[in-house]
Amino acid sequence: MSFINQKKRQERPSFAPLRNVPLALLYLSSSTIVLVCALVYFCTTAITSSRALVIDSAAQGIAASLSSLHQSNAADLDSAVRETTDSLAFCASHYTFSLFILDDGNHVVYTQHFNTDAENPLPLSSKFSVLVPAQNITIDTLQDTYRGTLLYIGSRIGSNYHLYAVFPTRQFTDSSSFIRLSLITACILIVGNLAVFFLLRRYFLAPSKQLLRAVRNRERPYVIEPYLSWRNEAGALCSAYYSREADYNANIEKINQLNNEKRETELDVLQNQINSHFIFNTLNNVQWLASAGRTTDVIKTVQSLAQLLRACAHNENDFVTIEEELGYVEAYLTIQQIRFGDTFQFEIDVDPLQLQMKIPKFILQPLVENSIYHGFLDIGKTDGIIRISLKKRGHRIDICVHDNGAGIERARIHNILINRQKSSDRYMGVAIGNINKRIRLLCGREYGLGIKSEPGKYTDVEITLPILTEQIMR
Repeated sequence: MSFINQKKRQERPSFAPLRNVPLALLYLSSSTIVLVCALVYFCTTAITSSRALVIDSAAQGIAASLSSLHQSNAADLDSAVRETTDSLAFCASHYTFSLFILDDGNHVVYTQHFNTDAENPLPLSSKFSVLVPAQNITIDTLQDTYRGTLLYIGSRIGSNYHLYAVFPTRQFTDSSSFIRLSLITACILIVGNLAVFFLLRRYFLAPSKQLLRAVRNRERPYVIEPYLSWRNEAGALCSAYYSREADYNANIEKINQLNNEKRETELDVLQNQINSHFIFNTLNNVQWLASAGRTTDVIKTVQSLAQLLRACAHNENDFVTIEEELGYVEAYLTIQQIRFGDTFQFEIDVDPLQLQMKIPKFILQPLVENSIYHGFLDIGKTDGIIRISLKKRGHRIDICVHDNGAGIERARIHNILINRQKSSDRYMGVAIGNINKRIRLLCGREYGLGIKSEPGKYTDVEITLPILTEQIMR
């Protein structure tokens, strides 16, 4: 059964190659991104003040080195230079800076540039001098047109001199480059995480939701059709469910078809159990026998007809014992033997221990009926023999209806078994093919009829049946 003709959900354009990416990989990528983002978030929180913190830390460290200078009693320039150089020894080995010493008149009396060949002037006017009262130290940042941002640190040396150290702040911010890069990376990863979340939602959550809808509402399997061509886990799940649903519906349709066929064959049996023509001929035969004074044959005929009518009136069960089925056949053959005289004789060879086994009802009479009409009467044969035999073989029962009549051409046997030839104006009017189909419906496809025949010599119709259990008879 196909759902192609039902309403379809149009698939929106998407990144087709990603349909085939395993969802485990997408999930792993998403988890990794979330962890990295959590780590980078910490750095991001501090990045807004990182540059100021680095500069301030450097300034405080340098100020600590200079904190003792204001207590110095350096009276001459040499002493001031010596004490200043000792205090800034650490800075001289690590930073680039310029050192200026001014006298009380704010005139530069000493200049030295550490770790640079550039001649940098003092970036202050001669009138600029602000000292921190607590430590006698000034700390400030200045913006120079040519040299950029500068860290300005000043301290008094003794009572005659002022020291000014000027540090380009770019050397302090080098340590913050990693944090800046982390910030950019964090932004990229956050965007990537959102993208992965969207992909998971598009390529896993959406198919899963539609599959759930299809499972809950079996009349709407078309909602997962857009995902059947995907080769990842979601596509495999949807394809498996869609295939199973299609098989289920096909099986339901097949079961319904088999039930319909079963009902048709049952109706064929029930509605045509006794052909009105057969009753009319039998009653005419009774009238003729009575007028001829054949009282015994009249009684046998009436008793046999009554047995058949009772059998047809009770159709509660599809199965009867072999004894009951043979009783119906014997009653029918008795009527026909009296009617047609010495046209045929019949024999029944059955082990009495097997008479209580059950078989489908009314499967033997149509076979002997065909033997009489097509095997004997159609060719005018007067020495016909019908033999019914039964053998138990393991868990099966083999019943054979043999006649020495006209036989059947090999080319016609197949058509007979598939119900292309049907009797009329007979007892039941049920074709051999219908008997074959009915046995298969009731007992299973491995059971049924087989025909062996040689034209002009014999016909054997072989019935293979299971030894029926209560479960099969239900």
